[in-house]
Amino acid sequence: GQTNRHTMATNMTSLLAASGRISSSCSDQISAFTKCKSENMDPGLCVDQANAVVACTTKTTAQLAQAPHAEAFAAFVQCLENKGELAKCTDFKVALEATY
Repeated sequence: GQTNRHTMATNMTSLLAASGRISSSCSDQISAFTKCKSENMDPGLCVDQANAVVACTTKTTAQLAQAPHAEAFAAFVQCLENKGELAKCTDFKVALEATY
């Protein structure tokens, strides 16, 4: 229903808001997954690397939802939900990055 769609949109928006931090915090896991995918036609061979990316992404996003990042992260997510564009939320992104 509507709630599931909203939750999914919020999760996607949270991932978008966290993407900069995820790319730096999870770079080793992302690189290992990308390398595995480029070397293997069978996606089943990269499940461990994919799970490592998911675990790191989940951990990083959860950390952003806690102090000292929580307020800036929530404001950035809210801006993205309201404006729908990263370019319109640059100030919020900068404020979040200042908490790292």
